[in-house]
Amino acid sequence: YASYDWADTHFEEFNGLLTTYYNYIVWRRDDYRGSTINIKNGLRKTINNPHSNPSKSQSWFFGGSTTWGTGVNDTFTYPSLFAQNTNDFVTNFGESGYIARQSLAYLQNYLIQNKLNDMSGIKVIFYDGINDIILRCRAEVTKLATAREGQIRSNVTHHFESLGFKRTFGQLESFVRKVNTKFTPTEELYKCDSDNSRAIEIANTLVDTWEIASQLIEGRGGKFFAILQPVSFVENADTNYLNLNLDGPEASQFKAVYPLIKEAAASRNINFID
Repeated sequence: YASYDWADTHFEEFNGLLTTYYNYIVWRRDDYRGSTINIKNGLRKTINNPHSNPSKSQSWFFGGSTTWGTGVNDTFTYPSLFAQNTNDFVTNFGESGYIARQSLAYLQNYLIQNKLNDMSGIKVIFYDGINDIILRCRAEVTKLATAREGQIRSNVTHHFESLGFKRTFGQLESFVRKVNTKFTPTEELYKCDSDNSRAIEIANTLVDTWEIASQLIEGRGGKFFAILQPVSFVENADTNYLNLNLDGPEASQFKAVYPLIKEAAASRNINFID
């Protein structure tokens, strides 16, 4: 970042962002106006090509922090870069930490709220993989849960309980839980590499989510694309300049699940990009 004069300001603004809970999508960042980050109606600002025409061609991008643009200003998010190099009018629906299921929920909300039954001329791109693996392979996460389900459930439970042991000693209980987690061996935090059924479940539910999104969009006349995110732990990326443990527990999760995602996606009727 040494050559980017906006970097210090960007991370100051990033650290000042607030997030709010919402039904169905679980969380979304609050609106914000800054010099490097601008969020309006829950959407990160995209720098569109001045020649784009929303009535002719649009591209909607969904995904996690890579799509949202963590670490870059509004101009350098990849949806902005795509917009500046095409004539598409681009909207960035990404949000940090989102798994594909949250993106699907947000898409459904958006279509319902805006009564969008005709999506002709709209391409929808789901850019997924990293969060579905690194969050959903955690031992405490089950089924289609987000990484925050347990935290939210615990907080809601404590809020509604009458004064009793849990209410009185809740802070102590929370402290002990956090200490236990802090000193849990990293390899015990994840289970996809040791539980093949869990790896298969995560791969299939990700591809199922893509397939449902595809049916929803193409049934309205749009085009859908699912892109599996590249990850440094697999394939042949040049990682010599990175401080990575290529044989660590995180790497093992991707090695266990990514081949299963590719296999499942290839057998479905979706536009899949590996």
